[in-house]
Amino acid sequence: MSPELLSIVIPSYGGRDSLRPLISRLRTVMSERGQRFEVIVVNDASPDDSWEVLGELVREFPELHAIDLMN
Repeated sequence: MSPELLSIVIPSYGGRDSLRPLISRLRTVMSERGQRFEVIVVNDASPDDSWEVLGELVREFPELHAIDLMN
C-alpha cells in the first residue's frame, strides 16, 4: 500500500530566489522518505518575478502546482 498523499502549501511573496532550491530540496527529502507528495505554491502579488519562475518550475516538477491569487 502506498503512503497517503502529503500536500505541502507554501506562500510565495518575494520568493524568486528561494523557490527552485526549496522545491528541489523538498523533492529530495520526500523521495528519500518514500512519501507521495504535492507542493502547492500560492503567489500573492509578489513584487518580483516569482510567478514567472513558478511557471518554469511547474514544467520541471510534476508534483508542483502554482496558484496566482491576483489572476
